Amino acid sequence: MKGTLFTFALIGLIFTGCQSKKVIATTEDIGNRLECLLSSMNSLEPSEFADHFISWKKLQEIVQNRNLAMDEEHPFTEIAKSEEELEERYEVMYRSLKVAGAELDLSWEKVEKDTLCTQFEEEEGVGFYKGTFCFKAGGNGFLVNSTSVYDGAEYHLVSLDSLRLKSN
Repeated sequence: MKGTLFTFALIGLIFTGCQSKKVIATTEDIGNRLECLLSSMNSLEPSEFADHFISWKKLQEIVQNRNLAMDEEHPFTEIAKSEEELEERYEVMYRSLKVAGAELDLSWEKVEKDTLCTQFEEEEGVGFYKGTFCFKAGGNGFLVNSTSVYDGAEYHLVSLDSLRLKSN
């Protein structure tokens, strides 16, 4: 009985630990979200993958906020011109990661963050945080580029690309 309760508690913890709507409050949380997202790639559908990234509504709020986006040429406006374009962007990211993962023989469920090399830094003071997320899976080291945007209160994932093996 105790074993069964422990198993259900553990399963509940795993599922609640990787919520796409959970706030990303710090740059360290970006890495935690990416670890969670990547480790669940085997079970995610493209729409579930997209739920981990900035929504069209939130993107529009940021573009309209003159404290964050000063003009129509601001990098925030270059993320996507329409909701459909944003959805397509996430679909392409999902498919690219799945293909690269298969080519690299990546065991998604074994993804563990490598805190020694994961860093996210603000780029040119515009609220974009670019970085390389480093992780291990099945004895190999991997890298993937990530971009997030800070809206003054929390971070939102914008892109995830260029999955590759980490050179030693």
